[in-house]
Amino acid sequence: MPNNTLRNTSVHANSKTCSICFVVLMILCLYVKSSIIYGAGTDPSSFLSFGSNARAFALGGAYTGIAEDVSAPYYNSGALGALQYKEMLASYSILWEETNYSFLGYVHPAYNKGVFGFNFVRLYSGGAQGRDDNNLPTGSFDHSKMALCFAYGKELIPKVYFGINGKILNSTLSTSNINYFSFDIGGYYKMNQKLSLGTNISNLISLQLGDTDDKLPVSIKLGLGYRIFGDKLLLAFDMNKNSMNSGSLIDYYSVGLESLVYKFIKLRLGKNNQELTTGFGITYKTMGFDYAIAMNDYLGPSHRLSYAYKFGESLETIKLKKEEEAKEKVVEAENDMDAEARQLKEDKFKMLYQEAIQDYNRGMFSTAYEKFTKASELFPDDSLIPLYIERLKTVTEVISQYMSPGKEGDLVRRGVSYYVDGDGKNAVKTIAYALSIVPENFTIERLLNRLEEKTSIKAEKVSPMAGLTVVDQKLYECLISFRKRDFWTAISICEQILVLEPENVAALKRMGSAFYALGEKEKAKEIWRKSLNIQPDPKLEEFIRKMK
Repeated sequence: MPNNTLRNTSVHANSKTCSICFVVLMILCLYVKSSIIYGAGTDPSSFLSFGSNARAFALGGAYTGIAEDVSAPYYNSGALGALQYKEMLASYSILWEETNYSFLGYVHPAYNKGVFGFNFVRLYSGGAQGRDDNNLPTGSFDHSKMALCFAYGKELIPKVYFGINGKILNSTLSTSNINYFSFDIGGYYKMNQKLSLGTNISNLISLQLGDTDDKLPVSIKLGLGYRIFGDKLLLAFDMNKNSMNSGSLIDYYSVGLESLVYKFIKLRLGKNNQELTTGFGITYKTMGFDYAIAMNDYLGPSHRLSYAYKFGESLETIKLKKEEEAKEKVVEAENDMDAEARQLKEDKFKMLYQEAIQDYNRGMFSTAYEKFTKASELFPDDSLIPLYIERLKTVTEVISQYMSPGKEGDLVRRGVSYYVDGDGKNAVKTIAYALSIVPENFTIERLLNRLEEKTSIKAEKVSPMAGLTVVDQKLYECLISFRKRDFWTAISICEQILVLEPENVAALKRMGSAFYALGEKEKAKEIWRKSLNIQPDPKLEEFIRKMK
């Protein structure tokens, strides 16, 4: 136990340390200034700021801290490790001046191996008119930019995820063709069901191939998501620092709000440095359709449509199946054990089991407890033995054995048998009856109190008439009910008596007579024969023979 405690404390400390380091990393990412300062030029990766799906677009691009979907490689590869399902997404945007923007993504969770992701992005603008040095038309030309992203994410410790993303970028303008390569890293911390934090460093390592002075700037993002009322309201916020702009602490911000207004409909609103965005999403089973519109301060409106589809089993389901398969393999391995050895084990188990039952019925409670414990060691998966052990432990804490002869001894043993077998109500009744016979017996009184405590059943407080036991009084009550022709009440009272004294001949005879009076002759014969097995009665036997 001390080793387990030390080990658990160590794991908890490591988890806490990693969580603190993750938060510190995000804070540093916000305030650090890149050591790489670029000269003149433009950002070749700026087209990636248009976003991947309509949901993120409608939230103003505030997605770094909530990117738990197929867009994770695009916004934060760290969140990739938190995904459960295979998922694909297609998105299309209508921008300005014959320009469109397309996105295609797929993620593939692999059991115990992390999550793999792929994104394809294309910005296309066509129909531009070319001119020569003399300003004469040379025909139309197209301009396109594309990006291929290959990402991987994995859970490092519970709730903390890390990811890496490799990008290939291509820019084509007329006859010019330039390629870029870069790597991103991301972190994601799912603190609880409400709060999630994310950070992503884009273009941490990059290079370019082609005749250009443009370079990929290092971009550092910090984002968070906060959920209120479950999933009914989501607040998202992003901040971005770009190494190309060294004059300000924060170059770009975005904030988004998402509200679940109906079972499958969500409304969204977003704002960033450049535009106000809004949109909605519709989810049906594993499919999702999203639409967004943005109002740019200079270029006017742009639209975004996206469709997402989840399929396959979740990682959690696969995990449960794997665990079930492992259990089945264990069972198969057990089945492959030597047949003779297994049979001996089963025989010993059955012997201990039967002897334990016989022992507690005879009043040897501690001996029965020990035998059940040994049987449990042979077959720990048996579902009943733990119950027997627990109930016998309750009894042995008060009394280890009760071998006394006489009526109260029989009642104590019978009451304990009722309790161990799970019949708490009759156990309390029987022990209470035993105490009424010997009210000065402190041990029986303690046992009754213990059973009342464990079963939450209080013994019926009965004050029998002078000179009568509880059973004698109930026999008298039964006789009164019989004379009043209240036969069902008489039967009920007889049943109560037989709980206390199963071989009470008078109760059996009166119960049989009550059934006979009700016209249930076969039932009456059955009860009477039980009484005859205990105590022969020639007159009753003769009466049964004459019955039709």
